[in-house]
Amino acid sequence: MHLTPQQRAALRARLLMLEQLQTERQQGDPNNDAAATLSASDQLHCDAVSRALVRVHGKTYGLCIDCNESIAFARLKMEPQTLRCQDCQARHDLQIWRDPSARWVNAFL
Repeated sequence: MHLTPQQRAALRARLLMLEQLQTERQQGDPNNDAAATLSASDQLHCDAVSRALVRVHGKTYGLCIDCNESIAFARLKMEPQTLRCQDCQARHDLQIWRDPSARWVNAFL
């Protein structure tokens, strides 16, 4: 089952909240340069949230990029920027685990 308009609106609101928190974290304390610097994984997370905000307005948000099936609403509530259903994510993680050189490149894909 694909997302209802109410579910989509709730997830969009959560993505916007995540984006706002990330913006505030990036700005950090103006007297502390280290606080304004995001780690590589934080930047990947920010990018994933931004891409999810773009997708939420289209027809692909909530559909797994591998199998094209609906991603469970409960999964999206926990991680609204996710790209894969639970089964496809497990397969993807196993593949990355087997190829350590691909871990950072594929962390949020």
